[in-house]
Amino acid sequence: MPSMKGIKAGYDKIPPEKLPTTLREDEAELDLFELKQQNLRSLQQHGSKHLLIANSILFCASVFLLAATYNRSTPNTGDFVSKFSSYSPARVAVQYVSATFNATQGEASGYVGTSNETEEMWNWVTVAMGDQMITPEELKLVNKPETSVKVKDPKTGKEGYRIGLEVFHQLHCLNLIRKSTYLDHYKGKGDFAEDDEGKIRGHLDHCLEMLRMNIMCQVDIGVITFHELPDKSGDPWPDFSTLHVCRDFDAVRKWAIENTVANDDIF
Repeated sequence: MPSMKGIKAGYDKIPPEKLPTTLREDEAELDLFELKQQNLRSLQQHGSKHLLIANSILFCASVFLLAATYNRSTPNTGDFVSKFSSYSPARVAVQYVSATFNATQGEASGYVGTSNETEEMWNWVTVAMGDQMITPEELKLVNKPETSVKVKDPKTGKEGYRIGLEVFHQLHCLNLIRKSTYLDHYKGKGDFAEDDEGKIRGHLDHCLEMLRMNIMCQVDIGVITFHELPDKSGDPWPDFSTLHVCRDFDAVRKWAIENTVANDDIF
């Protein structure tokens, strides 16, 4: 029976130089494999860092481009007015508000009738703000000749070209048509003071055309729904109290007053 010493001696490590050739080659290949694995792990670690940095840079670039695209695709009020409106010095006063038209048929507002209050309200939206002016450079932007009427700003002494804003002339026209429906009250007064019926008719026709062109230009696409009335079955009635996004009239009127250079009514 072999001694325990002899069995233990069989497990002693053999010096490399005494290993068979194939074993030494296998060990060398193993060392080379481990070296390659270490190099691969090192490359992977460095690669992961580089990849993380690259991804971070790409992420930041994407966020920047997204923000830039959003800013370009979301115009502010000034951009919108500049793109979709003809030039006006009052563009700086334009702001938008949501509104519901209170237009139920049969319910009159203060703008209907012939009372003193009605006259004051119409004057407030037509003539109380006067006229404004533009510079020679702005005159070119509205494509008008230099022979246009000039005016001097009483506050600054600067000279420019006299202008009015379309909105106030359109309201003047609407008021003239309103007055024509109350001719018994207005005949011989103001715009109806002349005896020349032809001139009065011409003024009314001009105003009708101005309002027609403006309405067709604006092309209001607001929605009007229809409802059955309790006492008129089968006869749908339009609901004119509709939602709109409006330019703030008060803001533009305020700008007009602050920039008034002439106050005589020329319409």
